[in-house]
Amino acid sequence: MDHYGTGFIINAKMRKSFLSFEPLSDRLCKLRLGGKFRNITLISTYAPTEYSPDAIKDEFYDQLSQECEKARKYDILILLGDFNAKIGGKKFHSNSSREIHFT
Repeated sequence: MDHYGTGFIINAKMRKSFLSFEPLSDRLCKLRLGGKFRNITLISTYAPTEYSPDAIKDEFYDQLSQECEKARKYDILILLGDFNAKIGGKKFHSNSSREIHFT
């Protein structure tokens, strides 16, 4: 079984803004920071490659979509990480009012 990992490194100054950290899976984790006007939710990712089985890719993107939906409405949402992307654009559809675009 392969093991992956994601995470964040924050300095002492940023630690003062720390609100929460949640490891979601071996491919996703979430950090929430307090901002001056809005809080910030960051999701760190390590996406499966194109050659991974469809079930694994579907599970990853379903979980990522659910976590984006859970982000608080007025938070700034930032997705970070390795999406194992190819050149080109694809719109990622979601049931929320937010739209996510990968390029």
